[in-house]
Amino acid sequence: MTAGGTVVFLGPTLSLADAQGILPDASYCPPVAQGDVYSLLGAGQPAAIAIVDGVFYQDLPVWHKEILAALEQGVAVYGASSMGALRAAECEAFGMVGVGAIFEDYASGRLVDDDEVAVVHADAEHGWRARTEPMVNLRATMRQAVTDGRMDDAAASRAMKAAKAIWFAERTRPALLEALRATGAPPGEVDTLRDVLERAYVDQKRIDAELLLRTLGSCDHGQTSQDRTRTTAVRSHVFEAFLERDRKVEHQGVPLRLEEIARHAALHARGYAELRDRAMDRLLVDELAWLWNVQVTDDDVADEARRLRARLGLQEGDAFERWLSANDVDVSWFDAAARREALARRLRDWMQIRLGKRLVVGPVLDELRVAGRYEQAASAAAVAARFRAMLNPDIGWSDEPGDEDRPDGSPTRAGELVREHIRSSEWRPDTGLARLADEAGFAGTSDLLYELVVAATVQERMREQLRFLDTLFGGGSP
Repeated sequence: MTAGGTVVFLGPTLSLADAQGILPDASYCPPVAQGDVYSLLGAGQPAAIAIVDGVFYQDLPVWHKEILAALEQGVAVYGASSMGALRAAECEAFGMVGVGAIFEDYASGRLVDDDEVAVVHADAEHGWRARTEPMVNLRATMRQAVTDGRMDDAAASRAMKAAKAIWFAERTRPALLEALRATGAPPGEVDTLRDVLERAYVDQKRIDAELLLRTLGSCDHGQTSQDRTRTTAVRSHVFEAFLERDRKVEHQGVPLRLEEIARHAALHARGYAELRDRAMDRLLVDELAWLWNVQVTDDDVADEARRLRARLGLQEGDAFERWLSANDVDVSWFDAAARREALARRLRDWMQIRLGKRLVVGPVLDELRVAGRYEQAASAAAVAARFRAMLNPDIGWSDEPGDEDRPDGSPTRAGELVREHIRSSEWRPDTGLARLADEAGFAGTSDLLYELVVAATVQERMREQLRFLDTLFGGGSP
């Protein structure tokens, strides 16, 4: 699909080759199903979406609110022939454009039943070939036969009544001829109907589809969007559930509903239980922020966006755009995520104040315990404390030029302290030192830097001891 182009959902109504002969620059997709229209929206969305064919009973049909969401985002949406005619008649008041006689019949109320356009058809491998007859084509054929004098009104009416009584999935030509014969119609009338179907068949669905493609090729979708009254898709609970469940994405050449990814993660993702708990905690934070009417500024959101990009390593080049594409989101999602983080940060800051701006001890240790990491953390702290006891109690730090090399060999400049600790640990700061110190509960930047000096010195002492032991027992040289 080309961004800003036209996407056409097409199946049994018209062959792909014939459609491309009329509108070669469009992108063609299989019959539309629920989630397909919404999945086109966002970054790189088309200028126009045209619906000809869609699924009826083998899958969930395209939802009206998907179409409204597309219209809301400025995408021109057209419909004709089959599912497109149905949805265009239903969504015309909101800006969807209907094309063709079948659309006009639905829009005027002359047609109301879905089975008027429904057909059973083959799959993509067999060219979506229709295996049953749609009522709209039979009606158009009978009208033309009466106009041409091939049938009289009474015979055409009997044929239509017989056809309508057949379930759409069984409405084939042999079934129609047999149904008419079963009504007691004379043999000559059945033969006439057979001749009309073979020699004077009117494929109204195809006619309307061709008209739609010619219309798409001759109109300015941008102007159509501007002329149209803009609509708003109401975000109900059901609609929101649909958006996060049924939107389709593609990975490894395979189309996937978002729910399929989530279901796979539930059984295979590492640490899924903690992942789900974290997700639910975020929802609870959102709810609490809403209940308390927590507000954040644009600067707060911008700061969180910078921190999020830093954590994900997305500061340089095209990495950000690649990440958005790989994660099936767009910039608006990222901005919303940053706003949610800013709200959560505001609540955390409030709790930090409640705690007296001190280091969070009990709750953090509790999290280590329930995560099964406490014993490892305590043991590592004990090793560090053993080496720390051997250090000069007056050890400190300096950010003055010329103080880089202390007598004990420990790094002293702030930047080098940070880089050294990143190299030697899993610590990954995402904001400035002053903010980090405040959020962690240190007594200012100096307190944090002191701990970094100690950590760097402890690491160096540990390396020295290992080199010494290696000299004694490993046969190497220091």
